[in-house]
Amino acid sequence: AETREKIAKLCDIYLGKSIIECKDTPGFIANRIGVFWMLHAAVKAINSNLSVEEADQIIMRVFNAPKTGVFGLIDVVGLDLVPPVLESLLQGVPKNDGYHEFRDQPEIFQYMLEHDLIGRKADGGFYKLIELDGKRVKHSLNLNTREYEVSKNPSIESLNFGKKDIKSFLDYGDRFSDYAWSVLSETLCYVLKHAEKLSDDIVSIDTAMREGFGLKRGPFEIIDSLGAEWLRN
Repeated sequence: AETREKIAKLCDIYLGKSIIECKDTPGFIANRIGVFWMLHAAVKAINSNLSVEEADQIIMRVFNAPKTGVFGLIDVVGLDLVPPVLESLLQGVPKNDGYHEFRDQPEIFQYMLEHDLIGRKADGGFYKLIELDGKRVKHSLNLNTREYEVSKNPSIESLNFGKKDIKSFLDYGDRFSDYAWSVLSETLCYVLKHAEKLSDDIVSIDTAMREGFGLKRGPFEIIDSLGAEWLRN
């Protein structure tokens, strides 16, 4: 206990870091939950035939995530890190863990890796800055044609409908809200299923997700904001 307190004081007081209580499990808290959330959001968007801009706007709004959304986040992390991180987690989690559904990666991931489209540390990823008329203009990768196009801010009517109340959007019933609900519900269910294995308290889990992935609310705070009864129904 004395050693633990010394380490906590060093990290908290002298290094200015947040202290997060967690258990020794694969990925600890942030990576175990965050990589699951990121992969589910990306793979589901690809399978739902959404554009990278549409998916990022939805993820940003529903999860109060940074403006990178999910595809922009992968560009920051580097797509080349996704396979080894996933493989590491697959080796450590149980055989019935939800991570195993991501063992077979989308073809677009393999295409991008083969063409060094791994994100910001390379020539580009899902997004790319291309010079047009002397200006660097943001482009995004068309997941179907695999060509870059000038990025446009998507207009998603159902998302605008639920601007003040995200539950209205999640209840809307179009392909955009279905996508959002799939990512949200699968992520929250994964958290609830594994929470006790990751930490002894929910505050540490929420803190890890806020500070590790830049979410304004952690998973348990999201549940509180939506209401457990509404989520159950």
